[in-house]
Amino acid sequence: MKQWWCAECQEQVELSKHGRCEICESEAVDLLYEEDELNLSVAITPADFNTASSCA
Repeated sequence: MKQWWCAECQEQVELSKHGRCEICESEAVDLLYEEDELNLSVAITPADFNTASSCA
């Protein structure tokens, strides 16, 4: 089940049938991710950064 964070209530909440916070009816809700749901294969490493100037 997806977990949601309400910016107004400052806590984890369920969504109402209209996709709002079930407690305060705010639309300011964000989806929380479990650590195992994150795609760690796309992590940026220091080798990904080009430190040379592109204006040279």
